[in-house]
Amino acid sequence: MKIERDANHKYTIDDQPVPGVSEILQGVGYVDTRYFDAESRQRGTAVHKVCELWDKGTPIPGLAKFPELHGYLEAWKKFRAEAGFKPEEIEYVVGHPALMYAGTLDRLGDMDGSNLLVDIKTGQPAWWHPIQTAAYGGMVMGTGPRMGVYLRGNGDYRIESHNDYMDWDRFVWALNVWHEKEKHGLNRRDD
Repeated sequence: MKIERDANHKYTIDDQPVPGVSEILQGVGYVDTRYFDAESRQRGTAVHKVCELWDKGTPIPGLAKFPELHGYLEAWKKFRAEAGFKPEEIEYVVGHPALMYAGTLDRLGDMDGSNLLVDIKTGQPAWWHPIQTAAYGGMVMGTGPRMGVYLRGNGDYRIESHNDYMDWDRFVWALNVWHEKEKHGLNRRDD
């Protein structure tokens, strides 16, 4: 099975287009995109990139030019040190060939001898975040331990455990609604 993501976060499984997790959640109205302005999207992308480079042990070019990112990176380092989290998969593109969806999970790794899925956030916790992590978990580990790590620009972080087993059912419901809307031409495309 070949899973790919292009530069616009469009996914394919064996060259067949499939929706991404974010596209599905937005398409069924779970995500209120009014709160995602250009600045917050850019910040989230930049924070993910510096955390990815740090986790991979890669130099972070030009970080000194962006002092606003330092606190978020320090928060990620602090979480990793205090929680003992060791990422094994970083910005991992995954897909579910039976249910025909894909996504990029932030981190999959070990914490206290358990496999843990971690989603990195730079905003406030939202009710749909556990459904998002359940969607990623469904592609790699079922309903195992999941959490959101909410990084702050001041170098602090907050953890939200996502442990409701019904989150997977909520995602599958959303996926079915998305596919039904797609069948009837009701999904909006921003291509």
